[in-house]
Amino acid sequence: MKKDKEYNKVIGYNKNTLEVFVCDYTFEHTPDFKGATGSILMPLSERQIEDYNDVDYVIERFEDCDIFANLEETIIDELEEKFSEENDIDEWIEKGDEEGFYNLRTRYIEVNLELAMYNHKKELAETEINYCDGAFPFHDNGSAHDVTVKDTEILEIAFVMKIVDYECIGGGRCFDKALFDDKDFVSLDDDAVAEIKKYEDIN
Repeated sequence: MKKDKEYNKVIGYNKNTLEVFVCDYTFEHTPDFKGATGSILMPLSERQIEDYNDVDYVIERFEDCDIFANLEETIIDELEEKFSEENDIDEWIEKGDEEGFYNLRTRYIEVNLELAMYNHKKELAETEINYCDGAFPFHDNGSAHDVTVKDTEILEIAFVMKIVDYECIGGGRCFDKALFDDKDFVSLDDDAVAEIKKYEDIN
């Protein structure tokens, strides 16, 4: 037995957290394996999108994802190469001061490393901002296409904000008793909520 029913619609929101809940579908493959899946969206204002397109914010997101894990080693190699291009080690050896060459190179790296790393991060962040697929880097709008104009109008009144986009912050089996028992949850489709509760065995 397999019974799936598509909803693809907003079923409610939390007036405190501003989370918007979209139900994708309910399913019942067996009596013991049934439930509902969906997405949790956060509404975004124009100001929030501007903040998400800030270079330093994008750099922070990159750092959270360990994008720059090996950057310091790479930049040090580049600085060593640049220093060697501008300073001929053979001349230092002829003067009997090879150690001086390496000491000066070490100092050169210490002075320039932080700025060189930031410039590299900034360049990567700017590229991501200019060429990202969404409204900002890392943007995942999930099931936002299921949010109707009418839904947005209702949410704008409830949240007292102008919504220009949405960001997906969670999903899957995201409907539980705590969600529906929360005093701040507001249903926009009582029938859909009742169905979800039935499929998730929420009393």
